[in-house]
This record gives sequence, C-alpha cells and structure tokens, in this order.
Amino acid sequence: MMKKKDLYLIISVMLFSVIAFFCIWFFQKDGTQVVITVKGQVYETVSLFEDREIEVKTDQGMNVVIIQDGQVSMKEATCPDQICVKHSKITKTGETIVCLPHQVVVEIIDDQQKEIDSVA
Repeated sequence: MMKKKDLYLIISVMLFSVIAFFCIWFFQKDGTQVVITVKGQVYETVSLFEDREIEVKTDQGMNVVIIQDGQVSMKEATCPDQICVKHSKITKTGETIVCLPHQVVVEIIDDQQKEIDSVA
C-alpha cells in the first residue's frame, strides 16, 4: 500500500523530470556544423547550411549522409540493422546519428563548441 509521503516523492520526481526536460529543450541551440567521425577520427566537417550528400566509405561498409535545409539524415547504409537510416533527422547541437557496425558518428555542433574542443 502506498503511503502519502511515497505519493509526494513520486510526484516530485516526475515534476522535476518534466521541468528538466523543458529546460534542456528550451536552451538547446541550433547547430552550425556537422562533424562526421569514423572510428573516433574526424572524417569531414561541413556547414549545416550547405546542402550536400556525403558518401562515407569505411573498411566495414558505406554510409550516405544527407545535409539539406538545415537537417541531417542518413540516406543509406550497407549495415545489416539499418538503425542509422531509420533515425529521425537531426537539427540541434549535440544530436547524433550513429552507425555502430561501421563506427560512423554524425554529430551537430556549433562554431563555439568546435573552438573549445580544439583548444582542449
């Protein structure tokens, strides 16, 4: 049987979670750059506002990344599970599309984040 204090605790945790979600969503910035890495090494960095189709060839296979209208998606991949292709388009800083079998990561960053990473 649930006590009154248990109910207050559950409601508090849920309220905190909702507030945290909206704070993160509200303060998340639109990105400016797309960084494609293969096995942890930068493969290519491209402006998010430059419409392009990038073919990423690795020892494990091939991926095609589409940058169009400020959105990034994985058009096709030769991996068996196709999770990266089914992933929704990304637009915000910190969002990623990952192809684990090919070890390809597509991430959106902003210019300031790139400068900070290069200094560190």
